[in-house]
Amino acid sequence: MAHTNQTANYNLPEFVATDKPAWLVDFNDAMDAIDSAIPNIALTTTDPGEGVNLAPNHFIAVYEA
Repeated sequence: MAHTNQTANYNLPEFVATDKPAWLVDFNDAMDAIDSAIPNIALTTTDPGEGVNLAPNHFIAVYEA
């Protein structure tokens, strides 16, 4: 991998200024991680619409704070 850091939850690539990204590997691995995580989120909700508005509501709450 050509990235120095990773995100805490899904190990998505995070780059620093001196990294030389290998986009084919870094990007595809990140998309695979996201694609794998989405069904897991859907499986943990009991209400089909439960997760739909979480991000916008969270953004509004943080923005208005």
